[in-house]
Amino acid sequence: MLPEPHYLHDSLERRLLLPSPLPGIYWTPSVAAKLQRTGRNHSAVMSIADFFIGPYDRLKHVRTLANKLTPGIWSGSEIHHIVEHHHLQFLGVRQPFSRQTYRHHEPCVVLSLRDHNLVMENLIGDAVRTVLGGDRGVDFLDEFNRANPGAATLSHTEQGKISAGWVLAQESTSTSRVNRRTIRDWLVEIYAFAYQQPEFAPLRSVALSVLKGVPL
Repeated sequence: MLPEPHYLHDSLERRLLLPSPLPGIYWTPSVAAKLQRTGRNHSAVMSIADFFIGPYDRLKHVRTLANKLTPGIWSGSEIHHIVEHHHLQFLGVRQPFSRQTYRHHEPCVVLSLRDHNLVMENLIGDAVRTVLGGDRGVDFLDEFNRANPGAATLSHTEQGKISAGWVLAQESTSTSRVNRRTIRDWLVEIYAFAYQQPEFAPLRSVALSVLKGVPL
């Protein structure tokens, strides 16, 4: 994985995201506008389109600061990885997926607790079922879980090794429809579908940059 800012270039060029006053943290233009309009005695009203993007560890501090600016809105909010870690592991990159690089290099978003619980918790799962179901009828995640029971309980590094090894074994089988390139195409489709709403355009841009940036 490249350092997290690499994956934000498209969003920044299109002004889907803006640099915040905090180093390494970016926010949607609506956040900046709402905070500028907020008076000392009035709290900004945040929506699902208002969020911060940055590395995991930095966002923990941003979440605390944001709750001071808009009391109650961000209390208990969740930091969400824009591309799920276990999806990236299937692209065969092992070493970068230690706990440290997962927290420091992969772009994350922090949303209010309400928006995370109502929307983000289900977006990607629904997209997986939609894209891989129906006529396509191939769910490589289910196939992997059946072949590797208990893998979810292992460390990030061990999960990455098992996922990469499983995909390589599939690629060596002439009858298998599963390989890294196909999985990446499916993941691009999944995340484009998951983040299809206009308010999620920055998330879609970052997710596709992450997926397409993984060398196969």
